Amino acid sequence: PGDRADATVTIEAPSTIAIEPDGSMRVTVTDLARAYGNLYTDLRPADLANAGIKQGDHFELKATGGTFRVLYGTTYNDVPVGDWVAFPTAQGTIMISRNFANGAGTAHLTIGDTFTVSKSR
Repeated sequence: PGDRADATVTIEAPSTIAIEPDGSMRVTVTDLARAYGNLYTDLRPADLANAGIKQGDHFELKATGGTFRVLYGTTYNDVPVGDWVAFPTAQGTIMISRNFANGAGTAHLTIGDTFTVSKSR
């Protein structure tokens, strides 16, 4: 309404994940986009902010399949094909994926698995 360009509403959800002494956070996969391998998580923008990670920064995702550098962006177009990107969902959580590649398969993650996220050094 009025002078707003669109009807997007930002959900300001509080932080829910504790930061470990080493600076990492333990994140859970809550759902998958099975056709694409996108990881829906319990991570929230406030959690990333508490860890000193802001949009435009990179963070490390450590899982069974390895350690991956992820851009905290706004859309898939923020990264080249095959690179990792994370961005907020309409539900107020963070989705992590690979642009035109299978993130869940690459990281060897499925629903209920946990992995760690930490600020890139």
